[in-house]
Amino acid sequence: KVLPIPVLSDNYSYLIIDTQARLAVAVDPSDPQAVQASIEKEGVNLVAILCTHKHWDHSGGNRDLSRRHQDCRVYGSPQDGIPYLTHPLCHQDVVSVGRLQIRALATPGHTQGHLVYLLDGEPYKGPSCLFSGDLLFLSGCGRTFEGTAETMLSSLDTVLGLGDDTLLWPGHEYAEENLGFAGVVEPENLARERKMQWVQRQRME
Repeated sequence: KVLPIPVLSDNYSYLIIDTQARLAVAVDPSDPQAVQASIEKEGVNLVAILCTHKHWDHSGGNRDLSRRHQDCRVYGSPQDGIPYLTHPLCHQDVVSVGRLQIRALATPGHTQGHLVYLLDGEPYKGPSCLFSGDLLFLSGCGRTFEGTAETMLSSLDTVLGLGDDTLLWPGHEYAEENLGFAGVVEPENLARERKMQWVQRQRME
């Protein structure tokens, strides 16, 4: 089970839950109070935090949550200065929590050590899930604070080969802004217009 948690002005944190073992992994828990409320509502035990990168709006809850949940491990890139990091990850490393198998993929560009996380769908007979942080959004990609356009393109190519049924769970809600910009560039693009209508319906639900 993947539970999105809207936080701050436009961020998403996530809980990835093994529903049988009642174990949870938090992705980019910037607001510890919001994430803790979801943990308590779901009745699960937080055992891991996965940070895509160091920026405060993705890692701001690491201290409070790791102190509150003493067995909780904090994962991320050693290149990125993740606060309260306990378990450094490299490209293709796998984090196992209950039945959950989550692979780290190095995707530098937004920051030097940016990682995305791919949840394997096979153990629970569902789609794989990509937690893309600030690499990839609906109809857009992240800013290159610590890289070049070439670096970002290479990182996007890293995830391009994932299956078409892979679900995207981005770090921000930028869909309307990205599609609005695309409308300025390609005002007659009907696919863009259909996607914008879909996004607006989703946000109303």
